[in-house]
Amino acid sequence: MPRAPGQRNRVPAPVGASPLSRLTARERAVLALVAEGKSNKEIAQRLFITRHTAKAHVSRLLHKLNKASRTELAVLWATSGLRTED
Repeated sequence: MPRAPGQRNRVPAPVGASPLSRLTARERAVLALVAEGKSNKEIAQRLFITRHTAKAHVSRLLHKLNKASRTELAVLWATSGLRTED
């Protein structure tokens, strides 16, 4: 079956798996920065991407994780056990 341009093959997450297990490494990096309270501009600077791309990543995370706000994303990250202490 043909894929739309830019779509990747994805392996479905196992039943009962954390919603974060469906995220790419880049999405996890963006989520960690959102959880730190970084703005789209700060995320863009840290990841060497444009603000528009940072905003798109955050919007995609909100949709993919079915969250309504950046605060909800931060809570999910904080309770996931995936966060790292610097």
